[in-house]
Amino acid sequence: MNRAKYLFSSILFIFLLSLSFSAAAQSIKYSDPNHDFDGFDNVKIVGQDKDGFFLLQSNLSLSHDRERVGFRTRRYKVSYFNQNLQAIWTKKIVAPTKSMAVEHVEFIKNKMLTVYSQSKGGDLTLHIQWIDTKQPEKETEGKTIVFDFGKSSGFSKSRLILSKNQKKLAFVLTESNNNNEQVLHYAVLDLELNVLAQNKLKIADKEDRLLIFEYALSNNGDLLALADTYRKRKRGEEYRSESYKLLSVQANKNTLGTQTLEIDNRIIVRPRIKFNPLSNKGVLICLYYDKDLITQSGIYYTLINLETAEFENSKKISFENNLHIRLITSEYDNEIRGLSDYKIHDVILRNDGGAVIVAEAAYESTYSYYDYFTNSYTQRTEYYFANIFLASINADGTLDWYHVIKKSQYSRDDGGVYSSFVPMITSQEILMLLNTQMDRSNEVMAYGMNNMGDDYQKLLLESKEHIRLLPTAGKQITASSIVIPVLVKKKLALAKFEF
Repeated sequence: MNRAKYLFSSILFIFLLSLSFSAAAQSIKYSDPNHDFDGFDNVKIVGQDKDGFFLLQSNLSLSHDRERVGFRTRRYKVSYFNQNLQAIWTKKIVAPTKSMAVEHVEFIKNKMLTVYSQSKGGDLTLHIQWIDTKQPEKETEGKTIVFDFGKSSGFSKSRLILSKNQKKLAFVLTESNNNNEQVLHYAVLDLELNVLAQNKLKIADKEDRLLIFEYALSNNGDLLALADTYRKRKRGEEYRSESYKLLSVQANKNTLGTQTLEIDNRIIVRPRIKFNPLSNKGVLICLYYDKDLITQSGIYYTLINLETAEFENSKKISFENNLHIRLITSEYDNEIRGLSDYKIHDVILRNDGGAVIVAEAAYESTYSYYDYFTNSYTQRTEYYFANIFLASINADGTLDWYHVIKKSQYSRDDGGVYSSFVPMITSQEILMLLNTQMDRSNEVMAYGMNNMGDDYQKLLLESKEHIRLLPTAGKQITASSIVIPVLVKKKLALAKFEF
């Protein structure tokens, strides 16, 4: 009898194990590793249609946006793959004239938008046109937008922002003039590239220099921006303030609203903003902590009233049950640094007015040393990626559930391209795919969390496969599949995971 019970339990365990594995990944398919990546080996999946997806390639890293206007060293190439991972066409994106530079390559509503910039005198002109993805050699007649600056002014590279429903887009950039004034320039367009609004507004803040790091555009054309604040000491050097500034422009209005984000003398970890199309209000979320009492840490959640440019229904959700201890990673020397290095990857708005945040602890360290073999100084950059933190917040500002995924990823001089994770989101769960190691002994894991807060993990690829994901270059292309660039035995390829 005991033996029968044992056999039944063993069979049941194996059956349940097979069910959980099939939920984690039903099939994995690879592309031909001989696709031409030569010279364009910085890659990212950037869009999809019902028949396939688009791969953006560049000769330089795609992981940052700190390039200056008119940066002509960068080159782009776009390839289209069908659902079977077969390359259908490839097109190099080249500026029409030598005086232009490629500013943006974006995919909107299954179409490819290219933007070229041209700077002359005190003007910056953006040349915008759609490319037919079925006939990539055919380019439509373009539109131009002109931003006028002072001849001696400096201005940032433009940012391209999309609304939630992808029916509006905005180009935004900032100007700094000789009077130490900052000006926000923006233009809002529809998908026919008609200009719906264009303006320049002075940022009325003489004490602080603002460095905008995030924008959000509503379906109605309202604009929000978040900025770091820099102040000057008496001796003239700048330092970053612990507060942030929120800038807001209501659709069809010519005024710029400004609010300072401060939380009872707490240290704020860089916030994120999104628009909720159901309420037509902005949502701001951030982590915070007290530098003297680490138990006073938590999540700050607030709505943004676009008409008054003010925060409303603000909530501080304190961490309980020693959650702040679980967030600290073993690589850090002190607890404070562990919390400060968390960055919110995404804010997923729930249909009931709540939100789910996905955050990760990460930082990099750069140093130089003298190499006696080459008789020169060598610069080295180390990349650290640690725990993933997920939290679901109810519409009333209470904490629904949270989870901490423990991980530790370290690499050196590789841009961190094999670290971090790639999310896949369905109506029932959030799935994170990641590498466990940065070398040939790597295993690929999937961590799942359903909408009730229950979690599981599964091994997708064993070390004998010799495969490494480029996680942040991947993209979910259907409700049940995700495509991720991978390194297969030192060759770059694409992998499609079906769930």
